[in-house]
Amino acid sequence: MEKPLLLCFLMMTRCNHFLSLEAQVPGTSQDHLQIFNIEAKQKMKSYQMPEQMLALVTQTSVYHWPTEGDSEPIKMFDRTANLANNQIINYRCDPSEKWLVLIGIAPVSAERPQLVKGNMQLYSVDQQHSQALEAHAAAFASFRIPGNERDSILISFATKSSNAGQVTSKLRAVRIRIGIAY
Repeated sequence: MEKPLLLCFLMMTRCNHFLSLEAQVPGTSQDHLQIFNIEAKQKMKSYQMPEQMLALVTQTSVYHWPTEGDSEPIKMFDRTANLANNQIINYRCDPSEKWLVLIGIAPVSAERPQLVKGNMQLYSVDQQHSQALEAHAAAFASFRIPGNERDSILISFATKSSNAGQVTSKLRAVRIRIGIAY
């Protein structure tokens, strides 16, 4: 199971401006994610969240910001070049918070903006090293290989390629070792 993080963002659509905030609601012990319509000046939704960490993704870096105490955001890593000019669509970490993955999409070409290319950055906190890969989606899982004393961390990711007009999609599951994915 992945370690959940809460991503906070300001999203502007053609019609509305939305703001998501994390808040402590009186009488509860957990934080709540609240979504507000800025133009209508009203709360749209509220959801009780068990997460204790905010993930902040900027144009150049990714930060973790603990929601408890007075700590400042902690820079986790710089974004790799393959994610430049990408729309970020997902960010995850494994249960130990030792492996992080950032996913983005970008148009394949200006002539065909409806076709997108997926890009992924896999980051090892211990090694302080990134690996850039092509992928549209990714998730972590734990798996115990028979005969091993400890669980292994797996990353699964979806890829899509096109050759002579033929689109091929693949789902890969890779065991992560001390270094980067094999």
